[in-house]
Amino acid sequence: MRTLLTGILATAAATWLPSAGAEATSAHPRPATISAFESAFEGRGSWLQANVSGVTKSVVSVGEKISFSFTSDRDAYLTVVHVDGEGNVLVLIPNQIGVGPKIAAGETLDLPIDDAFSVSLPIGPESIFAFATEEELTAAQLGLLEFDGGLATLDPELGPGLASCLQKQIAAANDSSSAARIDYLVAASEALPYTAADVEQYFSTQTRSFKRPTLDMLIQFENDSADLTPEARGRLDEVGKALGGSQMAAFGFALNGHTDDVGDADYNLELSERRALAAQVYLVENYGVKAQRLEAFGHGEGSPKMDGSSRAARGQNRRVELELKNRGTRSIKLLSNYRCGASR
Repeated sequence: MRTLLTGILATAAATWLPSAGAEATSAHPRPATISAFESAFEGRGSWLQANVSGVTKSVVSVGEKISFSFTSDRDAYLTVVHVDGEGNVLVLIPNQIGVGPKIAAGETLDLPIDDAFSVSLPIGPESIFAFATEEELTAAQLGLLEFDGGLATLDPELGPGLASCLQKQIAAANDSSSAARIDYLVAASEALPYTAADVEQYFSTQTRSFKRPTLDMLIQFENDSADLTPEARGRLDEVGKALGGSQMAAFGFALNGHTDDVGDADYNLELSERRALAAQVYLVENYGVKAQRLEAFGHGEGSPKMDGSSRAARGQNRRVELELKNRGTRSIKLLSNYRCGASR
């Protein structure tokens, strides 16, 4: 028997691209959030399997198509966690999707329902952790009751708390469990890492509606410089087209500038602000984006994207990121803390 998920699950899977064995590189550091879920994954049974179709390699570019499925050898309840390249966490809450959370032995759960989905931003290594349990893990137990529609999104800082909670709830149930893991790397296309349509999808899709998504625009700088390179201008062109479109015309953003760890901290704070302002001025002057929609902030060297003092790490850390602050008059709901629910 084959169960096809509808509507909201197809939307939830919009950024999931499963493939096997992908590894992080110096250009794509591995999100720390993935390590937190590895502890919950270890030691589980092997009677849940994940299958992939539409791809034969572990590195896939933005825009490629993929689909995948889960099969259980036993009757089980399925909980799926997706960690993207920025460390953001998406959780599928089975008992809220309206199609029945239990998978019968031998049944296959397909995503998406009708056609392969397009891989989208962010770029970097991602993982899917699927947990099969004999008893249902509820939204209340996972501390996610405030989320509607069967989907919950958490920022990277809150991911480890959820991973610990998941591990605790499975242990408290004292029943048999299994897990399947899929690792992959979402890479930029050779010509352009993302298009205006990719940016629009990233900030507009339903699975991002509970948080302030932050996008690394891959706008990087030479050492001790706030000058936009031709490559940076090309990438800002795509952002400008997206921000000027009707779907995002009312959205407000923060441009967050960052530096590496070379030099004086106070100087780096000022340099990071100049980098954010350079991106702001470019978007305002070339695409008519209203300045009040784009607030420029400098964060200095305090929020590195990649740890270490290597040339590759420092290159990654000299950057400007785009953070969604509001959708016109509606502020973005941000979960500021996380608390695990009571065990059954």
